[in-house]
Formats: sequence, structure tokens, C-alpha cells
Amino acid sequence: MDSDIPPDTSKSVTPSQAATPTRPLSRAALATPLQTPAPDPDVVPSPMGIDEPVTSAPSMDLVHQIPGLYRLLDLVQERGSGGMVDKVIISQESIKKFANTIRPGSYKSEIQVDFKGLDQHTIKPRGIYGSASAIVDFLDSIGCMTEETHPWLLRSRDEDSGISCPTLRPGLYLVDPMDSHNDLTYIIFWPEDGTWDDGAISSVSRNRATFMRYLTKLCDQIDCLVSDEHAEKLVWNDDPMQGGIPGDDYSASNDRMFDYTVQITSEEEERAEAEDGFLVSIFKAE
Repeated sequence: MDSDIPPDTSKSVTPSQAATPTRPLSRAALATPLQTPAPDPDVVPSPMGIDEPVTSAPSMDLVHQIPGLYRLLDLVQERGSGGMVDKVIISQESIKKFANTIRPGSYKSEIQVDFKGLDQHTIKPRGIYGSASAIVDFLDSIGCMTEETHPWLLRSRDEDSGISCPTLRPGLYLVDPMDSHNDLTYIIFWPEDGTWDDGAISSVSRNRATFMRYLTKLCDQIDCLVSDEHAEKLVWNDDPMQGGIPGDDYSASNDRMFDYTVQITSEEEERAEAEDGFLVSIFKAE
């Protein structure tokens, strides 16, 4: 029956919001996989919607993917008055993880550290530095390498490193092998690209000197790992044709000994002349 009263528009609903009667589902409908409903073009999504789960992006820092690896000193870039500058900082989070590994609960914060308890765990790390490929082979030999991280460590760094592809930042790293039977701990200097090149830029050379100074302070014994590529570039003997005098015979026994003669460039007369001095009077007290 029709009514002469006009409908109340304040309580009307749109077709997309109207409730539809429910009915039992058949077996075919139950066996059909769920399909994501297509979005309604007439409905504006709410900015506070939380229907879709948010998945965190995987870490691009390989220090979290290499077992037994802890970062001690990190190399970061900060913007200074003259542009971007390199800065060496202490990695607090990684040191905290290592301290709590050897003594649980010893590192709660930067001002709450159980140094007395940590003093009971003495380590004598061995320093490792050298070619990046040789360091990767060394990590593989002590069981700290996986098939996933191996190619990423050998990849040259570019603008995508650490953003869209995993990388390991330059710095000092402590390595505590999980399956080591000799209780050895290592501190590795992971270098920048071109660290050992003769034509390295000033910033890379300065960072190399800084990390090597810290490495020699932390370790009594240091091993250098050289790859085959760098070994071919080493100059084992001096070239007798470079800087030598024609006619001089080259000898491997005294290749660092050079004969030279001091030539007088100007004649000067050496003599001493006496001049008047000063008089000191001494009185003896009676």
C-alpha cells in the first residue's frame, strides 16, 4: 500500500550499503576459493583503513643475515657544512646484542652495563684485513657464510646498495664462529671499494688509516688476506730499469742499498772568531 508521506532522506542508504538477505550456501559454493571483492568506484576508501596487513620490508643490512657477526664500528655519512662527510661511530645495538649473547642481561642500556660480569669473559681477538673476496672465503671457512649472502658480499657497491639490494657497510666487525672448536674470536676490517688501490681518493685513504689504527689497538695479532687478483699486482722486486743508473748491476741482496757521493755545492770558509764577553763579579761573604 502506497503512503502519501514523503520518505525520510536523512535515513536512506545507498544500494552498496543496503543489507541483503542471507541464504544457506551450497557445497559448490563452499568448495569455491574466496575471491577478493572488486572495489566499488562509488565508495571512497577511508584513510584509516587497516584491512590489508602491512608487511615489513626485509633488512638490507647483511650483518643481520650472517651468523656470529657483530658490528663494532660503523661508517656513516652525515651532511656537514661542506657537503656529505664520512663519520665513524660505535654500533650500540650490535654491541648490546653481543654482550647479551655471552652474558644474558648484562647490557640493558648505554648507562646500565654489567661490566663486572662481562670482565669474567675474556676474549683475545685476532685481527683480519685484506681483500674483500679473501675475507669472504675466510668467513666461509669458519662457517659464517650462507649461499644467499655470498654473492651480495662480492657485489660492488653502487647507489642501490642498502636501498634495493643487501649490502654490508664498511667498518670493524667482531666474528664469533658458532661451530669453532678453538674458541677464537676475530675482528675483521671490512673495506670500502678501492681501499687498497694506489689511486684511492682521500676520503677512502683516510677511512682506511682510521680503521687500521683501531684494528691494531684491539688486536695483538693481525693477519692479512690477499686475493689472487691483488697478489698479481704486488711488486715483489724492484725493477732494475726504474730509477737506476745505466751500467749499474742489479742485486736482489742489496736492492735497498744505494751508493751515493755528497757533492759540495758552495765553498764556505769555516773559522771561529773570539769577541769580548762579559765579566761576573763574585763576592765571598765573611
